[in-house]
Amino acid sequence: MLPSLSKGGRRNSGTLTPLTSARLRKNRRLGYFIVAVVALGLPGPDLYTTLLELLPMWALFESSIWLAVFVERRQPAPNEPAGEALL
Repeated sequence: MLPSLSKGGRRNSGTLTPLTSARLRKNRRLGYFIVAVVALGLPGPDLYTTLLELLPMWALFESSIWLAVFVERRQPAPNEPAGEALL
């Protein structure tokens, strides 16, 4: 799966920035592909077992995207006071 922190898009910046929900949604196809490769790498004798391993991992990846969306909605905007964000 995708790491929770990335290099922030600038090379040699040395700072870590959290992944945003927009970035996770933009790279959703890549995330699904990586999850599928990991599921294929897990030991499983047949296609049915591989699918049983793949589906929960896809669900966890998708739920992490939605969790990021909900967390970002609850955070106040940078120029907005903290009390007005929840209204």
